[in-house]
Amino acid sequence: MKITPSRINTLLTIGENLNIEFKRAGDGPKADTFESVCAFLSKAGGDLLLGVDDDGTVVGLPPKTDVLSVSAASVSAIGR
Repeated sequence: MKITPSRINTLLTIGENLNIEFKRAGDGPKADTFESVCAFLSKAGGDLLLGVDDDGTVVGLPPKTDVLSVSAASVSAIGR
């Protein structure tokens, strides 16, 4: 599914559940971020929003966060 601003707003409105997870990730992804990715992979999938507090408040990511590297690190961690 394509991620659009509208889709992100919908996910924020729905809030966290079995298929939606919010991660603050202010200092980069933590172990629980990778655990969420693994959990999504072991079931039907889900949406992981980085830079979002548990209550759905968008806090953003540090300016130098390379989301593609975070994604690659997640996949690499899963493969180990």
